[in-house]
Amino acid sequence: MKHYLVFRKGDAITLLEIACSTCNLEKKQLLSQGFWQSEHVISAANTATAMQKYEALTNSYCKVEDSYFGAEPASLHAASVSTLCH
Repeated sequence: MKHYLVFRKGDAITLLEIACSTCNLEKKQLLSQGFWQSEHVISAANTATAMQKYEALTNSYCKVEDSYFGAEPASLHAASVSTLCH
């Protein structure tokens, strides 16, 4: 099981994989790098499942716009997925 922080700004969300669901240091690093305040922490097997859980939580539909590696703190070793939700 992986853990994802979900950040939202307008219709755009970013799912960011983190090492654990309660890592305040990682959250602080993300916020210091300009990431938005985290809305949710979702546990799921992968980003697709995490997005489905987010859609169910928020009653929205999300479409992946961009996937990329890098730009996160090195300690995260994670991929983030940017999406648009309606």
